[in-house]
Amino acid sequence: MSFSFHPEAIEELNKAIDYYEDIESGLGYDFAGLCSYSAYSEIFKGMGSN
Repeated sequence: MSFSFHPEAIEELNKAIDYYEDIESGLGYDFAGLCSYSAYSEIFKGMGSN
């Protein structure tokens, strides 16, 4: 199985990472990790409903 993210979603995530990195070093990457975990959790939760 493979999946990908829409290019505009990736761009939006990168902008958010930059925003949080400007506030505090490392915060943007913490944010990205939480977003990734949340997205993958939703994907795999949806796969279990079939």
